[in-house]
Amino acid sequence: MGQVEADPHRTAQRAGTLVVAGVIGAAAAFVLRFNPTDRGADPTGPCLWHALTGINGPTCGGTRMFYYLLHGDLVDAARHHLAALVAVPFLLYAGIRWAGIAWLTWFDIPNLTP
Repeated sequence: MGQVEADPHRTAQRAGTLVVAGVIGAAAAFVLRFNPTDRGADPTGPCLWHALTGINGPTCGGTRMFYYLLHGDLVDAARHHLAALVAVPFLLYAGIRWAGIAWLTWFDIPNLTP
């Protein structure tokens, strides 16, 4: 019986899924800890876009949308950034498919060339 070698591509995919999951988890923890919907100061300081232009940029609305989405409030999430909210199911599907390919060998097509 031969020794099984790890596929470097699959290992990189698995590491990538863990990094993305960690970043999303850290973003969720930050948004839950520092409520973006209140007028309190956040540890990151004021938004540079808002400081320069005086208007809220797409990241302001996206952060608030993410906060409301984590709390299950779809109406307020849609009110703050509808385009990002519409993209969430597609991104969720793509992430689950990517993780399935990396970890569970879903959709794995064997190499048929000799």
